[in-house]
Amino acid sequence: MSFEDLAQAVEAQEWERNNTPRTARALFEPDDDRYGPEFCAECEDEMPALRRAMGKSVCTTCTERIERQRKMFAT
Repeated sequence: MSFEDLAQAVEAQEWERNNTPRTARALFEPDDDRYGPEFCAECEDEMPALRRAMGKSVCTTCTERIERQRKMFAT
């Protein structure tokens, strides 16, 4: 297999991986046990409806802060 053929095969694999349909996230109804809390577990601000429907307990601002801290202190 030539270098060009190998490169084309790798490119085809990457295209397939990047263009595979992703599964939709489950959205929960307010009467469902998995529906998120009314207030963020970290900062106690009101949670956005979409994050609650996704079953999240932390707002986006706190999630970003937590992820930044994890990256900073990762070994």
